[in-house]
Amino acid sequence: MKPNREPDNRKGLYVMAKEHLGLLFAGLAVGDSLGSTSEFTSREEVLKLYEKHREKGWPFRHVGEGYFKWRPGQPTDDSEMAACMVRSYLERGSFDPGDVAGRLVEWVRSGPRDVGTTTTLGIGCLTEGAPWCEGGLKDFTRRPMNASNGSLMRNGIVPGLADDLDEALKISLFQGIMTHYGPLPVLCCGVQTYLVWEFLEGRNPLEKNWLKMFRGVWTDWLDESGGDKIVSAWRKNVEVQLPKAWTALSDADFDPLTFSPFVYSPIGGAGYVLTALQYAVWATHWGLRSEPFPAPPDYPAEVFEKGGPWVLAWLAMTGGDTDTYCAIAGPIIAAALGSLPGEMLEGLEIMREFGTLIVKAER
Repeated sequence: MKPNREPDNRKGLYVMAKEHLGLLFAGLAVGDSLGSTSEFTSREEVLKLYEKHREKGWPFRHVGEGYFKWRPGQPTDDSEMAACMVRSYLERGSFDPGDVAGRLVEWVRSGPRDVGTTTTLGIGCLTEGAPWCEGGLKDFTRRPMNASNGSLMRNGIVPGLADDLDEALKISLFQGIMTHYGPLPVLCCGVQTYLVWEFLEGRNPLEKNWLKMFRGVWTDWLDESGGDKIVSAWRKNVEVQLPKAWTALSDADFDPLTFSPFVYSPIGGAGYVLTALQYAVWATHWGLRSEPFPAPPDYPAEVFEKGGPWVLAWLAMTGGDTDTYCAIAGPIIAAALGSLPGEMLEGLEIMREFGTLIVKAER
């Protein structure tokens, strides 16, 4: 299941990065920044924010501010953690989990404004000397069904680091368990990776029973990876909770006509990983649809007249963990549409460093 990419040599790696990694990272960074303005707000507060910032172009333009008083286009923890993986990949030529773990430790030591609780615990274990593959294990043993979204928020770039889907699924698991060892966060990372990969291959998985197809792909990969000691250890450690995670995933509403993030109340808190995935799938569906989305009651209709990749702006209007909702949806939408408008990239601070990766960004 290899995409049409250059051979696995140094030149090929950079060609691959330019064609895929840059697009995915841009989608993540765009969503992260648009959503940072409304992070941790209620839906009522979002409407007030819209009136405050509409003349500056929000939610379609990067205006910053929000709970942490961001600069316009400044990255939050979503983009910063993904950047740790991007830098490592470009400098070392492949995904190196030990190196990525070390960069996450240094990132926390640098004093970022916002780090999630579960992420802090996992990176804390890494700082204390835990192997990269056990950063999230301690928290898992205490809270086996904890399902926060810190690993999913940085996962969207993973398909740009891999040469085939099996490798991409392995990287998703590896980067995830550094902080989030539980089965539901790992499965949600796998789902995102699968959806992005399918779109990059030119297929629309959302037209089919994608969750059933993902389960088959994941199960086959897991069975074939039995010789990998890290994968085997994870499978053994989560075997009791894994059926519950599959049930939660299977029972979730991913239908864009019956599910709406504007009326849905997140289960387990705004940062719940399954909620974030539902929002991302919903947004991707509507980003690909030609018919207009009916504006929710009391929301400004003009926001929903702009579709395609601009559905990320819709998610920024939902309230809650908006920077993460948008950062998770961004790479899927970018892969589904194959490009991003240049206006979405204007003012993104982190893309000044990674701007050379961006190709096919402007329509």
